[in-house]
Amino acid sequence: MQDNPSDDAPEGFVLYRTRGQAPGRSDSHWLGRGEAQSLALYLPARVKDALELQKKQAAEQALAADEADQADKADKADKAGRAGKADSLPTSVLPSPSELAPVDEPEPPGAALALAHDPARQHPVYSLEAARELAGRGTLLGPDKEVRRRDEALGNRLLEAGVLRSTAIPEGALAALEALGQSQAHFAAVIALVRDQLVLARRSASDLRLPPMLLSGEPGLGKTHFAQALGQALGTSVRRIGFDAAITGATLLGSERRWSNTSPGALFELVCLGSHANPVVILDELDKAEVGRDWSPLSPLHTLLEPSTAAQARDISVNFEFDASRVIWIATCNDSRRIPETLRSRFAHFEIGRLEARGAIESSRAVLAAVFERLALSDFEPPGRAVAVALAHLTAREVRQAAEQALARAVSSGRRRLMVQDIDPRFLGEGSGGPAGPWLH
Repeated sequence: MQDNPSDDAPEGFVLYRTRGQAPGRSDSHWLGRGEAQSLALYLPARVKDALELQKKQAAEQALAADEADQADKADKADKAGRAGKADSLPTSVLPSPSELAPVDEPEPPGAALALAHDPARQHPVYSLEAARELAGRGTLLGPDKEVRRRDEALGNRLLEAGVLRSTAIPEGALAALEALGQSQAHFAAVIALVRDQLVLARRSASDLRLPPMLLSGEPGLGKTHFAQALGQALGTSVRRIGFDAAITGATLLGSERRWSNTSPGALFELVCLGSHANPVVILDELDKAEVGRDWSPLSPLHTLLEPSTAAQARDISVNFEFDASRVIWIATCNDSRRIPETLRSRFAHFEIGRLEARGAIESSRAVLAAVFERLALSDFEPPGRAVAVALAHLTAREVRQAAEQALARAVSSGRRRLMVQDIDPRFLGEGSGGPAGPWLH
């Protein structure tokens, strides 16, 4: 062996230098020999890379262990110093045990709210640890820098907001439900379910728990309008997701992180970034969802409609777990048979039909009032009962359409009062989906 080996390595081998005990074999490629001396040897390239990686990891572990040891020593020295100072103080100036408290890093705003809360009014929807981990992603290394910056900003928002979200129901919720039942009597069974659960929640001092509800019936009965009005009566936020358009599972739980335009889903925005743990999510026209061979926008609902699994919902884009078990789900459809049985069985199913005469008139008046309020016409009389009766044979959707056109005609004619004559005749005939008005009188 030469003391100064050449760098000409055999084919497939590379020169590797280190310090250590040389082996005592004469048939090896070791070029140095002795105890704890500088060694040079030829190794296959992949073996050399593995050894260098192992050395790097060992150095990093040693550095981390040394830093932890130094921090531990400093902490012990600090505690010993504080104890020594306390021993040297007169008894009269020593703090009482109740005044002594550990010195910790300040918690983010809202963190203390997780320690004690009224379960009837608030519910924790994620953990502080998860929010801190999300906020710390901006310091990590990797190719997806923009996504990590977004995650950091979202994590900071969650830390600032705290983990609790409102589940409180307004004091006037029962009265609002009663008024809703009077104006939309064909939803009486749904309103009865909600009212009973609300009374139970107040008696048991717990938050409102409602099962997922499926409202099925012919088009135009006002199912979507009712679901929105129910959310308003319960004092919570409302989000409509229409399945009559092309959507995917990403709509609810976010898109894949590997996509350049990845974004959080509707549930993360409603529950984590919103103010309520129990928002109303309207799954509109659920029977019209387009299902592909390898994908379905309905798939996430199998998990989300079960409270036990919804409590561990995970947004794919943010890779963040949160509690969606308090979400109030209301689905609408025209033909419930087109919804898979595995999904349909998770709903409390209500068949919504047309109203009898008295209920039809009240529903017509309610829709007319909503249209009039939305248009905010000044110096114009609210629509009277005669107009409501004339439109009562129509569906809620047709009443809205007829009212908007009739009000436009009255205003353009320079009048301040809506009359039956302002209604387009096509809404008054038999071709409008029901018999003409006299059956209601």
